[in-house]
Amino acid sequence: MCSVKFTAFTAIPRTTKEPLVKSSAALLLASICFFSGCAGSTTEKQTDPKKWAFWEKGGYYVKAESLPEGLVPPPPAAGSSVDKEDLAELEAWQKKRTDKLCEEVIAQKRVEPDTFFKKLPFEPKSSAEAVLLKIRADVGQAVSRYKAEYARARPFLREPDRFKPCYPEGHGTSYPSGHAAISQAYALALGDLDPAHRTLYLNEAKQAGLYRVIGGVHHPSDIRAGAELGAAVYARIKQTPEFRKELASLQGRALEK
Repeated sequence: MCSVKFTAFTAIPRTTKEPLVKSSAALLLASICFFSGCAGSTTEKQTDPKKWAFWEKGGYYVKAESLPEGLVPPPPAAGSSVDKEDLAELEAWQKKRTDKLCEEVIAQKRVEPDTFFKKLPFEPKSSAEAVLLKIRADVGQAVSRYKAEYARARPFLREPDRFKPCYPEGHGTSYPSGHAAISQAYALALGDLDPAHRTLYLNEAKQAGLYRVIGGVHHPSDIRAGAELGAAVYARIKQTPEFRKELASLQGRALEK
């Protein structure tokens, strides 16, 4: 497990081990759900085919099947103390969230770099953006692998009378969170490109994960597992010669923010 630790969530101001993936069909189904229904939309796919081509392929730097068993631990068992804490935190956010908070949650439904981060250190459609999209594809495939393995239901599907999400998200499973994994990997990559703003990127990634809890589509433990997975996959990506070459060519090009 990656050594990065993630603690309990606080709102950030906006200034038993199961067998590995049971079958290739299960992984394919999870990938379809994750890529087409959980973290994006058909409209996005139709209007931005180049980005979705990156998204669906994966394996640019690290293949999901190469990740070690146990990299993502099992989710909390239903009825366990951690699971009860998850549900209590979800309920607390649901009681105090406002329409404005829901709007902010919905605004981050798409998992694009410019969705999570206020200002990026590169121009749109640049080589740096292309590298981030390849990172997203690799992390997304890793998320799909573990979603297929654990198949934890989303909170509002577990208890539909108790939990009402900011928007319906009826496809896919909950653990680990793809938004948390991808935003964390983005933040780490952006921090390597633009070290002066590393903390800002990490805080914005943390906020992106929290929004998934506020919106009622993920348990807090989904977010922690997703962020740790994103960090672990990015650490492996950084070890590949291809990425190290690309990163070296991009470092120092960050725009003044």
